Amino acid sequence: MRTRSPRIALGFKISLLLIVSALGSTIALSYLFIAVSQNATEALLKENYIGISNEISQRLRSTVDYDMQSLKYVVDILNDGDLPDQLKIRNVESVLRNSRDLNFLAVYDDAGKLIDVQKPHDFTVPAALPEILKPDSATLESGIMGGAFLSSSDSMPYLRILVPWDRIVSGRSERLGFVLTYLSLAPLSRDVSELSRQRFGRTDMVFVLDDSARIIASGNVHQVKTRANVSLTDLFTSSANTGLTQLFRRDVGFSKVYTNLSGQRMLGSFKTLPRLRLGVLVEESYESAFATVEWMRTQLIYWTLVAAGIAILIGMFFARTITRPLRVLVTATHEVASGNYGHDLPITTRDEVAEVTESFNKMSENLQKSFEELRQANEHIVKAEKMASRGEIVVEVSHELKNFLHTLLLQTHTLKTMLNRFDAETFGQLVAKVESGLHRMSNFSENLLTRGSGALNLQHVDINEVASTFVSFVKLLPKFRKGTIETELAPGRPGAMIDVDQLRQVFLNLTKNSIEARRDATIRFVVAQNEERREVKIDIVDNGPGIPAEVLAKLFKERITTKPDGHGFGLPICQKIIEAQHGSIAVNSVVNGGTTFTITFPLLAEPPPAEAGS
Repeated sequence: MRTRSPRIALGFKISLLLIVSALGSTIALSYLFIAVSQNATEALLKENYIGISNEISQRLRSTVDYDMQSLKYVVDILNDGDLPDQLKIRNVESVLRNSRDLNFLAVYDDAGKLIDVQKPHDFTVPAALPEILKPDSATLESGIMGGAFLSSSDSMPYLRILVPWDRIVSGRSERLGFVLTYLSLAPLSRDVSELSRQRFGRTDMVFVLDDSARIIASGNVHQVKTRANVSLTDLFTSSANTGLTQLFRRDVGFSKVYTNLSGQRMLGSFKTLPRLRLGVLVEESYESAFATVEWMRTQLIYWTLVAAGIAILIGMFFARTITRPLRVLVTATHEVASGNYGHDLPITTRDEVAEVTESFNKMSENLQKSFEELRQANEHIVKAEKMASRGEIVVEVSHELKNFLHTLLLQTHTLKTMLNRFDAETFGQLVAKVESGLHRMSNFSENLLTRGSGALNLQHVDINEVASTFVSFVKLLPKFRKGTIETELAPGRPGAMIDVDQLRQVFLNLTKNSIEARRDATIRFVVAQNEERREVKIDIVDNGPGIPAEVLAKLFKERITTKPDGHGFGLPICQKIIEAQHGSIAVNSVVNGGTTFTITFPLLAEPPPAEAGS
């Protein structure tokens, strides 16, 4: 097959998907930017409102300071000792005529008692004058006596402005009395209305509040005359008069979203004038303040939905073009995995997927060829394994028969030596042992036919007796005459279900390996039982040269031998025998430090008294 040149590369398709994703992310970030812009816009509006509050405050302070300067000028006239009283009165009247805000003056003596009132003949004092004044230090410091009050004559708010009448006598200041006037806040309402109109296009967006949070200056005269109470809204955290009074005595400024007296949601900014015990409130409709931001938000949501829809459509189109051939490819891999080698796929695209499909077809074709080669090779291997297994069986049979023949040769040798000193009882015992050995050879030959079925001659026996009987027997073998074989038996009669003949084969194989490794070896059979773990152990310990670590790691896994004529079947056969009887065998060895084989069986109760056989 010939590789086709890509027309629309898979990477290009993925790039388009990334572009669409980036577009969606950009729109999302833009929406986040709008949210941040809203916060920034709100902060700017609040800053603008605070600027308006400061401007109103400055105008009001300027008016109060101007009037106080006028009152101090009156005090200077009263203190002028060179002027006659009539001239002082005319000068005071001149001050009243030329002042923009002063319409009358009330003079009190040093005890605070009213002694004189100067005013034009056609002027009515807005409210009753107090007969006795008791100004405190805060009043004398600020020049404002009490808070704003509503006139009984015109229902408009006024401030009481007070200056002390002091005179320097003999270098000391002497208090002669006080000068009091009422300052109308009606001009302040006109200033507030004009400023509101300039900034917002409406005259009712800026207010001046007294220390009870009542409106005393506004473009809405009705609110001023009715003393509309802003504390009834959620502008302030506390509506208690005591709390508000303390608030207006401190320099405080804040902005927040609240609901005004008309129930509208407003963005307001509040600033106190502690000296005058007044506050300035600037508010604007929340919808109006954030109209532009809301329009941008609406547009952004709309275009975000449009862009998301387009991105989904484009993504679905390219996803289908990418995943459809991949799904076909995945299905084909399942076919190959199930054994349908040689499966061939049609190439329907002209991109990297086509190259992958072509590679898959080549792989499938190669797998088919390799499978055929492996099948043929497997047939040869099976034949070879059958031949090898026959050879292993022959070696195993030879190994076992050799063990039995060694035993019989020893016993017949003993019979031969006893011919010169005939003992009927001993002779009978040896003949019985020869017969027992022949029976075991017969049983072994029969077991060759039943070994695949796992047939065992399991008996409940005393492990101490099995071990001691084997040791007394093996001591007589010529091969073991230079060595020493001992037993350390467990207390009592530890029982186990075992095949005695096969266990003796294991004992003989292990002791033969030890004595062949060292002719004068000392071999100990140590029997111990563990009641808690319900097991009985037989440790076969020697003081031979030990087993190297690299051989020890593979001892039961592979056929390993260090003997020139060895075949390596002995230990694997021992392991099979032990495990077939539900036991286990383990080895621990140190080079030049000896070897210990540990055989473990499940512990049973003491067996009934019976001979284990010889």
